[in-house]
Amino acid sequence: MKKVIFAIFLVIVFIMGYQGKLLERAGFGIINLELAKDGATGKNILQQWHGSPYGDGTLLDIAKQNVQLDYFFIVVYVSLLMALANSQMQREKSVWLNNLLRFNLLLAFLTGLLDVIENIMIQHNFHHVLTAEAYWNPYGVALAKFGLAALSVLVLLFSYLKSFLSFK
Repeated sequence: MKKVIFAIFLVIVFIMGYQGKLLERAGFGIINLELAKDGATGKNILQQWHGSPYGDGTLLDIAKQNVQLDYFFIVVYVSLLMALANSQMQREKSVWLNNLLRFNLLLAFLTGLLDVIENIMIQHNFHHVLTAEAYWNPYGVALAKFGLAALSVLVLLFSYLKSFLSFK
């Protein structure tokens, strides 16, 4: 099951990466919008995408598709993190590390929850792209999301490293 989830994860990463490259034609990727520290920068990014033609629409349409795909990506990466943590828990003999891996299940869930909140904020901004005072800055939520995701991955890497070193 982990292999299937990982394969889906890679496909989505590829698609979202391609969309990100398209958005960068206007000088900004989706990560730039997520981590824009102030509202003026975020609004500028949205207006750049809104004013950049692409096909029959604009780059803002690509950004909207990217955020819609991100909802599926959230389910996939949270499932992958949980499956990997659960798999390591089955092998881990150390109580403290097993408990840390259990905590990692919560970290993965919270990361996904923050990502959903961030996407809702971004979609609100898409809807109000021309209304500057309606902008919701996702910076704090995105920062927390990336922090929890990094912590979750570090826990897994530490567990894998410990397993590898104790195997020898």
